[in-house]
Amino acid sequence: MGKSVLNLVNYDFVAPKDPEASIWRYMDLAKYLSMLYTGSVYFANTLILKEDRFELSWPRRVLEQRQETTRSMFDRLYSSFLLQNPGQEESLPSIDSVVEMDEKYRSWEKNYTFVSCWHLGDVESAAMWKIYGSESKSIVIRSKISSLIDQIRRSPSFAGFGEGLDYLSVGAVQYIDFDEFEDFMYELPYARAFLKRKNFSHEKEIRVVLGKITGRTFERGIAVRVNLGSLIEEVRIGPGAEPWFIEMVKEATNKFGFDFPVNRTSLDNDPIF
Repeated sequence: MGKSVLNLVNYDFVAPKDPEASIWRYMDLAKYLSMLYTGSVYFANTLILKEDRFELSWPRRVLEQRQETTRSMFDRLYSSFLLQNPGQEESLPSIDSVVEMDEKYRSWEKNYTFVSCWHLGDVESAAMWKIYGSESKSIVIRSKISSLIDQIRRSPSFAGFGEGLDYLSVGAVQYIDFDEFEDFMYELPYARAFLKRKNFSHEKEIRVVLGKITGRTFERGIAVRVNLGSLIEEVRIGPGAEPWFIEMVKEATNKFGFDFPVNRTSLDNDPIF
């Protein structure tokens, strides 16, 4: 087997402040039933995420710094080589071509970066319900950061990845100005999966980021098997759901052998005047 999953699950970037904090994953009925059927958490390839076109893109100043560093490093290497091998200039690729190769190398990253996205918050988010389509036919599952990490660490799915499991990390997404941001730590592989534009700050997102390079073939997503009974604390149904829909979700949950509670959203609670 390849790298230890225990060692790979880490906080390389911004760690969530409270591991016991509640996290929420909003979805439609089809995705919920798929989760129950497969007993897994789905990691989507960042290539298919259409909401934010800046997924895995480079902050301008971070990229400029990387290009400058690459040029400077190879300039020193070339100078040292030519001191020892005078007259061999033509045997070396141009520094421009080296920078271009570095850009091509960076481009593979988006093909092999997968994310599982969760909303951080003490309570449900009315905005997140609206984002996820038909509120009355949507579902949210509630868990904790610590439970998610524990289940990912224990997942039997990683045994089959071997050396293809390149990276696995948990962190809070940072919402930035891509023109001004200049934390150069984010030039590291997979790091930019934890960056989004400030326009999306309402998402308060916790991400698990997985880098998988086995086979170098495109995959839309990866299902990582977990113990859903230990991961999910509660399921809630979207605002305005009909009683029949709530009962159907309860029945489906039970048929798949799970007993976590299925409740109506707290947004449907009656006010007192």
